[in-house]
Amino acid sequence: MKKIILTLFSVFVAAAFSVNAQTTLTGSTGAIPDNACPTLTSFTASMSESGLVGADWEISNVTIDISHTWDGDLEINLVSPSGTTLDLSSNNGSLGDNYTNTVFVDGASPITSGSAPFTGEFAPEGGTFAATFGGEVVAGDWLLAVCDGAGGDVGTVNSWSITFAELTGEPPVIQCPADIVVSNDAGQCGAIVNFGDAVAIDPDGDLDTVVQISGLPTGSEFPVGVNVVEFRATDLAGNSSECSFTITVEDVDDPVIECLSEYT
Repeated sequence: MKKIILTLFSVFVAAAFSVNAQTTLTGSTGAIPDNACPTLTSFTASMSESGLVGADWEISNVTIDISHTWDGDLEINLVSPSGTTLDLSSNNGSLGDNYTNTVFVDGASPITSGSAPFTGEFAPEGGTFAATFGGEVVAGDWLLAVCDGAGGDVGTVNSWSITFAELTGEPPVIQCPADIVVSNDAGQCGAIVNFGDAVAIDPDGDLDTVVQISGLPTGSEFPVGVNVVEFRATDLAGNSSECSFTITVEDVDDPVIECLSEYT
């Protein structure tokens, strides 16, 4: 007779990982008209992915390379597809030349404390990317909008890019069936055992699959000893969690002694 001890679920054992994919958009380039402020010249980078800033994506950085013979003339802005404008740097650098590999990052040193050619990481002058663009759609044209506020010095946007990092959210929470202990089937070196699937929920509401990844399937004959069964839950963003439980088959049959005749 089978002896089965079980409860509803075992405590989950999670092995979760989270990956933040990045998307870098390279913008258009060109000359900056001299003495044109307040008219802005826009250089475009187009985002095709969907989602919202702060919920699905964050702006990791904006990187610019501008040649100009008098940085103090320049006003440099980032404009979202929704039309929201963030001042990256305005009238900084005095008579210094160029913005060379200037990387705007939330939380970095203020751009106002730097000096031409502003190589390195700096915080945007007008605030953070997160606060300025939070809740806005990422899809569409992002603009580097620049103007030159004085005559006599000219410049060019040589290159610029904007990098988005995908926010993958929390991995699923998964619970396996409780550990199972059974006696071997009479006269057999194992026992047929049935069990239910693991149960998973996803905090972000985008659960994709729950699959068994190791061990014999339910309804199989499990051999005497300890057998491990594992499940994995995966969400649409690729985050996953795993859990496991054991099926222990105990050999409870009495030993059988066979006597052989000495005349055999």
